[in-house]
Amino acid sequence: MARPVVLALDVGLTWCKAVALDQDGAMVASRQVFVAVPAYGLAESTAAVQRLWGHATEALRGLAAALPPGSEPVGLGVSAAAQQGLFLTADGMPFTLPAVGTRDAEATARAARHPEWGPEGMVAAGYAGYLAARLQWLWDHEPAWAARVARAGALHAYLMLQLTGRWCTDPATGPGRAPWPGAVTAIGRIDAAALPEVRRPEAVAGGLLHQVAAATGLPPGLAVAVGGQDGACANLGALACQPGDCCLTLSTNWVPRPVVGAPIRGAFGYPVGNGAWAWVRGAAFAGRQIDLAVAALDGGPAEVTGDRHNLLAAQAEAAGAPWPALPYLAPEQVSGQAARIRALRASGHSDGAIYAAAVRGSVAALLDRLAMARAEGCAPGRFVATGGFTRSRFVLRMLARALGAPVEVAADEAAARGAAACAAVGAGWHGDPETAAARLARPAGSVM
Repeated sequence: MARPVVLALDVGLTWCKAVALDQDGAMVASRQVFVAVPAYGLAESTAAVQRLWGHATEALRGLAAALPPGSEPVGLGVSAAAQQGLFLTADGMPFTLPAVGTRDAEATARAARHPEWGPEGMVAAGYAGYLAARLQWLWDHEPAWAARVARAGALHAYLMLQLTGRWCTDPATGPGRAPWPGAVTAIGRIDAAALPEVRRPEAVAGGLLHQVAAATGLPPGLAVAVGGQDGACANLGALACQPGDCCLTLSTNWVPRPVVGAPIRGAFGYPVGNGAWAWVRGAAFAGRQIDLAVAALDGGPAEVTGDRHNLLAAQAEAAGAPWPALPYLAPEQVSGQAARIRALRASGHSDGAIYAAAVRGSVAALLDRLAMARAEGCAPGRFVATGGFTRSRFVLRMLARALGAPVEVAADEAAARGAAACAAVGAGWHGDPETAAARLARPAGSVM
């Protein structure tokens, strides 16, 4: 007897994951691939984007091979990191500008001043504003590349195009609740058709292309649901979509997403669930900085596994406080982490104490963002954590103590489960994503 399953592809900037869930939310198969995407310039970015698609194909191929006998895939949902500014030339060549908009304040400020944003400005347009800032940077610094842009979007839209042939994305990755603002096309000097169609997360974008099916072993024509930006998918998969909920992603980036009933004027955010809104402001690379501390302490490779964290966490527990100061670094300073570790070692601090200091620095950065959220009108009261660091009891206990509140742990792979919930709606299992998520994603417990 066939056992129907929904699949999810979650493409991040450290791991690419693919999972299969049955109708009760049991994970029947999974596959993950380490993503090594270093900093790169325009000339190198095409190969990097193509490698990322190769990782996604590899994860789906591994998932198809791992499905139990009798499994029948009925839908695929997609979750993707919010990598804005992924462009295609007229002949389909991809290129991108990783994080350049946040590094070039002048280009971002120029984009923000454009009159067509409206009275609430660039922030009200969600990630559309960041896409415009990257287009502004291209015209300011690389006009020859800017003139080649035939399509402008994000990683999510690129994945949808590769999987289904349809250039589309979800509201959280695109302009929030509004259509694409005219400022994006004006700043980018592009036609509106260059921007991805914005569709609801549970909408079916199309069937899996034959060439992708052949490369992965999945059924051709498999219904592919839009899914969306990984943060919005994580809120959904963590069952944290009601006002007062706060989803804490503890992954490469550490991001609090407290939920409110409507957008907050002047604050960045995007839609989650069936009509709520998440305030969003993360600590970029906060998790990666802890990984880099592990690699510096144990001398291992950049791909940091949970057992390596656990070994140092045990040493931290044994060492006890006081710990040295190791504050969170801005993204452009992350390369200095190893030197800071060496200096602390030379001062006589133990590896366990240094590891604890790295965790504490990232926790402090997360609490700083939550303080901003409260100052802007959010009232988070329930905290649900997702991401790889939820597997560390040491990290969760430190976070709960700092918050002064219990931290619930979402079911494994919350972003993938959120995308799978969208696929389940597309497959006709449930009527809306939140109902589907309630069936497919169950909390794993809490830590105080």
